[in-house]
Amino acid sequence: MKILHLHFKLIIILGLLLFPICSIADEPGGLNDDPGTEVPIDGGLSILLAAGVTFGLKKIRDRKNNLD
Repeated sequence: MKILHLHFKLIIILGLLLFPICSIADEPGGLNDDPGTEVPIDGGLSILLAAGVTFGLKKIRDRKNNLD
C-alpha cells in the first residue's frame, strides 16, 4: 500500500514538473520579437511580495509570543 502511495506521489510530481513544458505556446519561428505583446507582471509580483513579507512578520510575531 505504501508503494502505491509512493508511485502516486511520483506521478503527480512528475506531472507538475512537465506541465510548464507542455503549456509553452510559441510561434514555430522561435521567440516572439514583437515588443507589443509583452506581459507586465510587476503589479502582481509586488502584491505577492508584500503578502509574503506580511505573512513572514506575522509568523515571527506568533513565535515570539509563544516563547513568552
